[in-house]
Amino acid sequence: MTRLLAFALGSLMVNAMAMDVSPSTLTLDGLAGYEAHEAHERVSLTLDQAVDEHWHLLLGSAGERLDFTGVSAGLPVTLQSVAAILGGEYRVQDDAVFALSLQPGWYGDENFSSGAFDMPVTLVLAYPLNDRWAVVGGLEYSHLGDYILPIIGVSANLDSHWKMDLVFPQATLSYEPDKQNTVSLCVELLGTGYQLADGRRVSYYESHAGASWERKFQDGLSARVKAGWAFERVFDFYQVGNRERLGNTPFVELGLSWKW
Repeated sequence: MTRLLAFALGSLMVNAMAMDVSPSTLTLDGLAGYEAHEAHERVSLTLDQAVDEHWHLLLGSAGERLDFTGVSAGLPVTLQSVAAILGGEYRVQDDAVFALSLQPGWYGDENFSSGAFDMPVTLVLAYPLNDRWAVVGGLEYSHLGDYILPIIGVSANLDSHWKMDLVFPQATLSYEPDKQNTVSLCVELLGTGYQLADGRRVSYYESHAGASWERKFQDGLSARVKAGWAFERVFDFYQVGNRERLGNTPFVELGLSWKW
């Protein structure tokens, strides 16, 4: 699952469970993460625009970079992507929400080649069972990653403080003691496909299990910190049937978000 998909799923869950959705939200989001032999940074700018009572558009762009040190010969030392975000949501009255997201862009290493263009596609349906529970299903497809990833699970507003999203490939349990603070436990699978400058294709993915704290400030600004354990860190050169693994390690992420 791309990290952009994680963001899109969060937006979809809010819209599916809410009776009133903000007509327009512009979000600038940045993240820096560190773990053994790996550092990654991401920045995105997205506009969630209501067209009418049924349609929402999600437009924006995002860049992400992963740098590796001390890895075996033949493994990439950099993976990066620059992509547009083109998406839409259709809400059937107060029932199902259909979401389609395209992320056309370049997914490569230090130098983008013409073969590094890809357009991961995500299709998701969220259907509220009542004012607290919703079922979720869908898929994500990546040509360079050569995968079709199922998206399936349930989302629930358990009460005014607790929220649960058990949606593969991400499971989150969140607690909001007040309007300014959110504490969460999360398990997630992250990754996508890349075209290297030497013509090889690789999927890099890793799993995270950890806890996070987000603090909301005035004027739409929020900060978050996340820490935990990274495991199943794999370079999958699927065209030649070769997989290279990095060791399990602690990780930490710091993020800032500004909505207006």
